[in-house]
Amino acid sequence: MKTSLFLIPALTTHFDFKNFYFEQTSSAECSPKGLKVWNPMTATWIVEAGFNYEGVKIFMGHKSYHYVESLKKLDSYDYFGVQYSKEFH
Repeated sequence: MKTSLFLIPALTTHFDFKNFYFEQTSSAECSPKGLKVWNPMTATWIVEAGFNYEGVKIFMGHKSYHYVESLKKLDSYDYFGVQYSKEFH
């Protein structure tokens, strides 16, 4: 579990199988009412799967952003991408 100064607790799980991966991230924006009451206001879910080989990453996923109290969708979309990275010394 990760947290930041902006009170956004997040949980990320990542699984690798050879050159393929699956990743799921959940996070919530909070407005704390007390030390033990986080009071989440919005929630974000991201699910992504892809292929990663020698700096080339091909991925697709879904991101969904909701109000916690009503589960009303604020934003939800599918995405696809290709990324290339190279480290120079």
